[in-house]
Amino acid sequence: MAFAPGFGVVLRGFRREAALTQEALAERAGLSVEAVRLLEAGRRRNPRPSTVRQLVEALGLSEQDGARLLEAARRRVAATGHELPPDIDDFSGRATELQALLDSLTSTAPAVALVSVAGMGGIGKTALAVRGARLLKGTFPDGFLYLNLGAHGGGEPAQPLELLQRLLRALGVDEGQIPDEVEMAAARYRSVLAGRRVLVLLDDAAGTSQVSPLIPGKGGSAALITSRKQLTELPGLRQLRLDVLSDAEALELLAALLGEGRVEEEQEAALAVARLCGHLPLALRIAAGYLSGQHEKSIGHLVTELEYSRTRVLSADGNGVRASVDLSLRALADDPRPIARTAAEVFPIAALLGADDFGLPAAAAAMDRPTREVEDALEHLVDISLLETPQLHRYRMHDLVAEVGRELAQATLGTAGTEVVRLRILDHYLALVWRIDEHAAPREALGQWPDPQWSSAAKDLDLEAAIELLDADRHSLVAIARAAAGGSEAERRAVIRIAAGMNNYGLSRKRWSEWRAVLQAAVTVVGELDEPVAAGMVHFDLGIVHKELDDFEAGAAQLAQAVGYAREIAVAAFQAAAELHLSHALERANRLAEARAIVERVQQQQWDEQIASWIALILGMVAGKEKDLSGQRAAFDRSIELYRVAGAPARALAMRYRTIGESLAEAGEYEEAEAAFHQALSLYRAENDAMDIAAILECLGTAYVAAGRFDKAEAVLLEALPLVREQQQWDCEARVQVAIGRRLAALGQFGEAEDVWREALRIYQDHGAAAADGVRELLA
Repeated sequence: MAFAPGFGVVLRGFRREAALTQEALAERAGLSVEAVRLLEAGRRRNPRPSTVRQLVEALGLSEQDGARLLEAARRRVAATGHELPPDIDDFSGRATELQALLDSLTSTAPAVALVSVAGMGGIGKTALAVRGARLLKGTFPDGFLYLNLGAHGGGEPAQPLELLQRLLRALGVDEGQIPDEVEMAAARYRSVLAGRRVLVLLDDAAGTSQVSPLIPGKGGSAALITSRKQLTELPGLRQLRLDVLSDAEALELLAALLGEGRVEEEQEAALAVARLCGHLPLALRIAAGYLSGQHEKSIGHLVTELEYSRTRVLSADGNGVRASVDLSLRALADDPRPIARTAAEVFPIAALLGADDFGLPAAAAAMDRPTREVEDALEHLVDISLLETPQLHRYRMHDLVAEVGRELAQATLGTAGTEVVRLRILDHYLALVWRIDEHAAPREALGQWPDPQWSSAAKDLDLEAAIELLDADRHSLVAIARAAAGGSEAERRAVIRIAAGMNNYGLSRKRWSEWRAVLQAAVTVVGELDEPVAAGMVHFDLGIVHKELDDFEAGAAQLAQAVGYAREIAVAAFQAAAELHLSHALERANRLAEARAIVERVQQQQWDEQIASWIALILGMVAGKEKDLSGQRAAFDRSIELYRVAGAPARALAMRYRTIGESLAEAGEYEEAEAAFHQALSLYRAENDAMDIAAILECLGTAYVAAGRFDKAEAVLLEALPLVREQQQWDCEARVQVAIGRRLAALGQFGEAEDVWREALRIYQDHGAAAADGVRELLA
């Protein structure tokens, strides 16, 4: 069967005739090496006329040969009998996906094997499909048919009739026997294929209606489709959706592109390149092409360039991620359906939502549209792979796509328009945090400062619903808060108010990392604005979070500032709380004299039983570290007695017992510590509080290890581990791992202990926790 070779095949032939390497041709033509590689590999099938002219001049082609190269560039759709686009020599990773593809295409079912490879632009759909097809040469002895359907080729996607006619020509049907109606052409195509074993590769499909007539009619043959869309309407379709590469796969690809030695020498820099490229194959190839032929420049230099401007580096020769997104948006704009145009309009707003994972309510707030309309638009963006939906009503955008989207937002909405969108998002989170606060006990420090209108958009939500929404969007909240801290005065004021309102959410879900990040964003700007109540709360809460993360000196510094603001706003209960938390931070930092001085000063005033109980608790902790064990016990007994008189909630009483247990364990009083932990555990079990049950089990297990009761330690720590993972309590998980490691080391199982400690260290490092230093000492 005769066929016209594609542009890549023709270009490669001329380059070899000229005895030029790809690097030499790229230099002569003023192109990147990666651009030449992509053109020859058939992965850039429609080069610009200016690019072709540069290549003609660089190759020194005659007028006739130059015309041949130009004609090949204009040939949008290629149909071939035994010819596929060239395989990529440096194809890397995708072992699992490739095997799944091969298994699906070699199905023994009587129907036509129908498989699609879906994913965002640049994810490697065509490369995987071509590799899979070539590996199945023996399975399809009657050859391959290849069509580029042109959904994202820069022009109108090819129509089914045109495609069928090209297929029939490639199959040897005389021109006069080729029908000019779709139904008849499809019937003739299926008739010609009957009895043959052919693999039809349909690349870059625009949608189901374009593909359906091109599918073989009987078993034996198979169709393999690549598309940015999910073609779920095709009967019998097995869909394989590609995700980005793993770290290992990205390094493997960079090694193939840049050389193994070069990547091994700069592995950390190579990992940074992978991260900055979002682990996207196209972006990694372009980034590697940026260094090709420049061996004097390190991979570290590439990291610097990418950090300065990713989209500039990753937009080689007018292609890359930006071009890929532009083509998808152009297709939306040309689509006559209103939903497509709405999707194009909301795409840049979605990119402003701050993180790669956001919820439908936040998106609806940002877009200021009805929730149902926003959901339909976002799902349409999912269909064309500009978004993913990891779960119902949650969406994820690749960070490179989001960066292009943010640039588009700036270009289309302007500075004022993007600020309006960011303020809508901030107001959405502001409503959630203050709605949660309304359900909790009043905080006296706040006085009349909060505006009741802040929570009005969330008035219909009960406590659990508001917490769940905020918890699911906590990463997006962190990103938008950080951006707001560098924004307008209105944005800065909004992030301060959000941070000041997060206390009840933060304490209920113990999301210390995210709570800390929002507070740190607010604390950088809170001094600029005259809001002393907010400033006091921000410093106070940041001090508490630092304490929870075992960074006691940082906690003390923040709480000292909170004490200053408490004196300014003159709310006695808040001042006492700030001073007592400060004294606790100082005690944990072993600054005992300072801690005792503050507590005793607070003690001189008249307080209710709850604060008096708190005072006794801290005095007991200080006494324990001062080796005054009788004073420690007396203070703890008084603390519990006062708390019972106050009629405090069971959960708060359980926290007292936990603190007492930790202090007693530090003093070596393990039996009494265990008794206190069991008291707390009993109260938490009665409340069915899985989060705090897990924390107490960790405390109890750690105490058992210290006391040498290893069997009991194993039982409670193994009970705690799945609980903390289920609750996503990374800090408690790390502490459990440390305790498990201590038990193993005490039993002489040092290798196993080190493995567990390394996992704990990784967790602490991932969250920037000060406790990582203690684990490093264990591993030293």
